[in-house]
Formats: sequence, C-alpha cells, structure tokens
Amino acid sequence: STPISFLHDMRLRRAAEHLRQKGETSVEQIAGRVGFNSRRHFSRAFKVHFGVSPAAFRESLDLR
Repeated sequence: STPISFLHDMRLRRAAEHLRQKGETSVEQIAGRVGFNSRRHFSRAFKVHFGVSPAAFRESLDLR
C-alpha cells in the first residue's frame, strides 16, 4: 500500500461516514469535502471501493 492509496482509501471511508449522516448534503458537496475535484471521479472511485455508487450506498441506509 502506497501513501497515495492510503490517502485515497481514507478519503473514501470519510465520504462513507458523511453519507451515513442524515442531512441534505449532496454527493457533490461530500466529494469536495473529502478532496475530490470531480463528482464523477469521486462516484467512480466510490463504486470501485464499495461496490455501489454513493447514491445507492445512501439509499441502502435509508431502507434500514
């Protein structure tokens, strides 16, 4: 694991924490908060890491 991949994983885990919180924060805002310049790049990276898109991740939490 390289320092870059560690940072990338940390950002994605932090994003997941933000998505777990109730609120009106958009996926785009969360992407920016955790250091992604592009919502599209963030969404792709999130899906690769967690197996679902950020929106699907958030929706799955609402169903619980």
